[in-house]
Amino acid sequence: MRRRDFIRSSALVGGSLLSPAGARALAGESNSGLCKLQFRPCRFPTPPCDEWSHCPVAPLYVTTMSLAGINPLVPGFKRCEIRPQMADLDLLELTVHSVQGPIEFIGRGKTGSREVTVKLPSGCEGELVVDQRETLTLIPIAVSAAPNGLARYHLAAGETASVHLKFT
Repeated sequence: MRRRDFIRSSALVGGSLLSPAGARALAGESNSGLCKLQFRPCRFPTPPCDEWSHCPVAPLYVTTMSLAGINPLVPGFKRCEIRPQMADLDLLELTVHSVQGPIEFIGRGKTGSREVTVKLPSGCEGELVVDQRETLTLIPIAVSAAPNGLARYHLAAGETASVHLKFT
């Protein structure tokens, strides 16, 4: 019996219970053929951290930290940065649960006519980072604080801010 067939047919490998996907991965197969992932066998009962390791939650990190651009600027989320980079997404709605409370983000529309709404919890101030060509009614933060081509605007703690963006 080849290694691949043995692992695929065996529910218990080395004292570890494998899911069908885990068995296929250990056997060197992939579900889609596009990439090969190496799964670590699960032990029963599964420790709670296994479902929330870096692989399964990577899309959450990308969505919150890159697409919505929500990142803490100081420990404890007392101040955060919101730097939306939605590209061609028409709609992005999410809530980030920080230690200060929920941060709600809604982005609607395409580049050229996009509306972004951010609701911050009390105890968390924000900085909105957008293309410097945007004309916003928010309070600007020092020009030197933003990377080239970008501008920073203050978002008050416990408030909701909506902006219309043409370039971001």
